[in-house]
Amino acid sequence: MIGSGRTVSVVEIDGPRLSAVAARVGKDRVEVKRWVSAIRPDGVSGEDGAAVGAWVGGELQRAGMPRSGAVMSVSRGDVVLKRLTLPAGSVALGEGEIGGAVRLQMARQLTVPLEGSAVDYAVLGPERDEGGGSGLAVMAGAMPAERVRWCLAVASAARLKLSRLSLRCFGVASLLGELSQRRGGTILAVAVGWGSTEFVIVEDGQMAFARAADTPRPTSRAEVEDFADRVSVEAKRTWMSYRSTRPGPAPEFVAVLGEGEFTRRVGERCGSVLEAPWEAVGVPGVVKLPEGMPESERSATAPLVGLLVERMLARSTLDFVNPKRMPDRAARRRQLVLAGVFGAIVVGGGGHYLAKKEIAKVESQAASLRDERARLEERYQAHLARHARLNHLKSWLDTRVDWLGHLSVLSGQVPAGGVAYADEVQGRMYSSVAFMPDGGANARTISYPKGDWIVQPRAEFDFEGRALERGVATDLRARLLQSDLYTVSTQGAEMSDRFALRLITARPSPAPPTPPPPGEGGSR
Repeated sequence: MIGSGRTVSVVEIDGPRLSAVAARVGKDRVEVKRWVSAIRPDGVSGEDGAAVGAWVGGELQRAGMPRSGAVMSVSRGDVVLKRLTLPAGSVALGEGEIGGAVRLQMARQLTVPLEGSAVDYAVLGPERDEGGGSGLAVMAGAMPAERVRWCLAVASAARLKLSRLSLRCFGVASLLGELSQRRGGTILAVAVGWGSTEFVIVEDGQMAFARAADTPRPTSRAEVEDFADRVSVEAKRTWMSYRSTRPGPAPEFVAVLGEGEFTRRVGERCGSVLEAPWEAVGVPGVVKLPEGMPESERSATAPLVGLLVERMLARSTLDFVNPKRMPDRAARRRQLVLAGVFGAIVVGGGGHYLAKKEIAKVESQAASLRDERARLEERYQAHLARHARLNHLKSWLDTRVDWLGHLSVLSGQVPAGGVAYADEVQGRMYSSVAFMPDGGANARTISYPKGDWIVQPRAEFDFEGRALERGVATDLRARLLQSDLYTVSTQGAEMSDRFALRLITARPSPAPPTPPPPGEGGSR
């Protein structure tokens, strides 16, 4: 537990980038005192936890950050995260019983073995189950054993005394919890990090869904537009995945952590794709950041600060270093052993020996069947993953744009007689591919590969040229709008002797060109 008034460090390794903050946590305030951001040297292997930890420890020491009671943040992509609804009656269960039910549910749904993995859960509250009864909603997470060992190796080499190992997406949710309750709607949050981007859906003040994408923050302005496009596609996928299991309306708004021009570009593109308003969201009023902290570091480290806010507010969360108590799995076995001893005393040593031999045989058969099932399940899941990747790529490659057909339409709209000339036409294609399960986006369950791959192409054209007078360019723009083939917008300032239009269409192949007015048709 983080004590009042204590300075605590939160550390995150996102790809090759180290981000860390040291903040004083009070009863009702979090004040960031120091921060550090560094790129891993080329000579340090990211797979070697001890080497990474030694580098991290040196950076923290130079920054003067405390290492006792530290918090380590990991990406959503490092764990398996499931929202589970336990059956009616679970609300009255204790921590051990809930932990056992969570472990059983996770064992049924995961393709990786639970042995050695860190499993924890956060209670979200009562919820109606599929039978209409009062169930219990929990957010359960499982970190694979290999990743747990890597995190502990990093902490050991960095001389960090971990008090908590949690998820960055929970920090994002804690920053937006109050806003979600005040608005009374569902928020889709976008948190851009140095190595990945988190997409978190917050509903009624709690995290309802989260996923991460390998879309690192761009390092140059030339990459911002392309980055915003990729993030908007991932945001759309996140919303479709969430609504495939929990039908409902569009998000109340899209919240992008940060401020400034970069945040505006990302927010506008995501809002356009999701057909929802967007807002730039900073840290809440209970958080104080240093005045000299750059905007890029404020937005990148905001989820780390959110993990401290979460603990200050005593919100239920995941901790893979100190998971909640699971049931004593050996208790039942001890009871059977004691019963067997009692039976052996009563019946005799011969009956005990035969029973023990039969039990060992059955247990061996059951273990063999469990191992075989696990192997087959792993192979089947791997096959489905390859199948999905292949069909995703095939659907994307099958999308074609009839460039000559569109060029014919555009050239056919340029007036003849020397009153206008087309100087340049540039075309681009964007295509998003998503899987739509049987039953559509409102389907209660998804059973891949039962469904269809949906392709949403978009073609853009930059159409520039000269005109003898402004009226010619205006008529050209009007004819293109009347064709119902393109959405048309003017690029730059309007000029009397030039036109520069941007045309956007969702139709890869155009309809037959609309004939120009008599005597004005002709290609130029």
